[in-house]
Amino acid sequence: MSLKHIVNTIDYDAVRAYSNCVPSGSGYLKELSGISANWKIVNPARIVAVSSGAFLLTLEGKDYLLRQNDIFFLRGGDECSIKVTSVEPAEIWWLDLTGKGLTAFLNQVSALDGSRITQRISNPGFMRELQSLVLNYYDNSPADTMNCIGSTYRILAILVDECISSSWTAVPYHSDAIMYTGTWNLWPSPLQGRHNEIYTNTTRSYAELDFYGSGIRWYGAMNFDCGKADVMIDGVYQTTVDAYSPNRLPRQLLYSNTHLSPGHHIIKIFCNGEANNKATNCDVTIESFWYHSSAAPADVHSGFKSGIVKKAAQYISLNYSRDISIERIAEELHVSRSYLTSRFSAEMGLTPARYLANIRLSQSKELLSTTASPIAEVAAACGFQDSYYFSRFFKVNTGMTPSQYRKSSSDEEGGK
Repeated sequence: MSLKHIVNTIDYDAVRAYSNCVPSGSGYLKELSGISANWKIVNPARIVAVSSGAFLLTLEGKDYLLRQNDIFFLRGGDECSIKVTSVEPAEIWWLDLTGKGLTAFLNQVSALDGSRITQRISNPGFMRELQSLVLNYYDNSPADTMNCIGSTYRILAILVDECISSSWTAVPYHSDAIMYTGTWNLWPSPLQGRHNEIYTNTTRSYAELDFYGSGIRWYGAMNFDCGKADVMIDGVYQTTVDAYSPNRLPRQLLYSNTHLSPGHHIIKIFCNGEANNKATNCDVTIESFWYHSSAAPADVHSGFKSGIVKKAAQYISLNYSRDISIERIAEELHVSRSYLTSRFSAEMGLTPARYLANIRLSQSKELLSTTASPIAEVAAACGFQDSYYFSRFFKVNTGMTPSQYRKSSSDEEGGK
């Protein structure tokens, strides 16, 4: 058996800009609730990461709430104070950096244009590398020094990967893509000027976004009058978010999930009418959603791993208005129903039946909000032969009847 000579190469130019970016200090702080400290940054940059609890960081008169897996960028000369706000002990770790490549790195992660905070780092390797570096930083053997430098570059690589936002798409609160059910109000009120968000304190009112991607983030405000919200994805309960804060903190990342299977998903944010004993109300706010997708919805077929799945999705997209079934699609592709469902679910993250339902739901919403067609005609145009079944399907998936959805869409449009 002959051996092949394999040569592996990397594009060094891709990272040359921030080479020689090396650690110049590190440490950690674990404190109880109410304890505060002051910092003056003497090195060119400091990366601050929260491993547990919550801290309030005050810089240049502005408050930032840092919670588990959040990071914050500080620059040389910054003076700030940090205070533990969580009930349980909180812990932060930091790494100081210097070197010729530092400015290029900070530009890459947008830390020089005011975007100081990156919330909910999802890669578990980040905290492991940072903690390992801090705990070994003062060992002086050549091997330990190389390990610290290696950890530094792995930390930088994770941050570059997490912070680049070109594949994240913003959906602001006033977008037609977000459906609001129940009672929602704009804030500030029309008499106070430009709106920044929308909020509700009515139990079971919810906001819903149908998106294609592998990640979703919900941004909103935290304040003394904010309560708790239930988060559901694809009809499955995820968590309850408590948005209370003694100080008003806008543009907070309230929920993040970056581990969804690529495909169509629906996120719903419910006001559950509850609040902790410090809050004065149970407000839930929506400033924006951000969804992550490596392919735009128009290009979703390009990333499929198999021809069978691609052909199935294309068939559904072209024929959703007809009376089709998964058995019929499998017959067209000359495969069994179970095989098609298994392959489709593995590559798309949802069954072909759910994919078909999502397309029909999306199209029916569009027709209900943009046309005056009778409900029966909308049902037929979206592949439902029975308008009664369509109404049941629509209410199960949206919480409203088609008529109620049309009215709410019309009321919202009239209020803009």
